[in-house]
Amino acid sequence: MLFRSEGVVQNGQNGFLFDPFDAGAMAECLIALLKDPKRWTSMSQAGLALGRDKFGGNGQVERFQSVVESLVQNPAKAA
Repeated sequence: MLFRSEGVVQNGQNGFLFDPFDAGAMAECLIALLKDPKRWTSMSQAGLALGRDKFGGNGQVERFQSVVESLVQNPAKAA
């Protein structure tokens, strides 16, 4: 569950999006998961997969390498 995270959390797929000041909305999300263990498991697995793909070591290295290569090819971007 995340409060806001455009582009990372797909609401209802790998987490829930809700107003961070709305305790009722957060409670509804938690209750929905407690009532449906299969959904909890599915969303947990989807969240873990997303974390590995988007933020895992290999993905971070590839993104960093891409940035460095871009700067080498066009040094004016670094200024």
